Amino acid sequence: MRTLYLSAIAAALAAAPVSAQICTGFPTVDGQKAITAGIGFPEDSKTYSLRGAVDLTGPLSVNGGVAVGTIDEVDDKAYSFGANVAYELKGLSFSACPVVGLNYNTFSMEESGATMDVSALNIPLGFGVGQTFAAGSNSFGLYAVPQFVISRASMDVEIPGLGSAEESETDTFFGADIGALFKAGSFFAGASVNVTSQADSDAVFGLNVGMLFGRR
Repeated sequence: MRTLYLSAIAAALAAAPVSAQICTGFPTVDGQKAITAGIGFPEDSKTYSLRGAVDLTGPLSVNGGVAVGTIDEVDDKAYSFGANVAYELKGLSFSACPVVGLNYNTFSMEESGATMDVSALNIPLGFGVGQTFAAGSNSFGLYAVPQFVISRASMDVEIPGLGSAEESETDTFFGADIGALFKAGSFFAGASVNVTSQADSDAVFGLNVGMLFGRR
């Protein structure tokens, strides 16, 4: 349950497409930067995130962020740190980019003297696709980033008088981030859903708002 929770802590118009690196889930163009604040809704919990992105001049872009997760009826919080690098393919009628990332998730709790520490290191290997459509002076974008994820999860439990136990495992699974964004000037807002092939995992819905900086 906790491992699945940590893994979850990572969203047709008849119009002409416009250029943007929407394949990463950010409506940026070359030379632009973006910052977003978001909220996610895993089962029995919530996550609050802050992310940033830099669309470098050329095909490369980088993005990363931090997230804090709260679990219902549990005082302790989970934390997630991650970053991704994308390479946008040029010459296509839509936005497409291979993406590689690294994120670390951790959760610790203590109750009646017993402690539990859970962590997961994930390496997502993905390929993002998206399209941005003009809507007057604004724009609307759709994107999907299917991923193959290599995950190393560890759990350490210590109970006074009974000793401690440690367990770790390496797993692989498939996942996808699917979302939509609406951009008006330098501001944008969107909704997304994250799904994985992990057993007993549920779709995680999210909302975010953001701002663009730099080249327009």
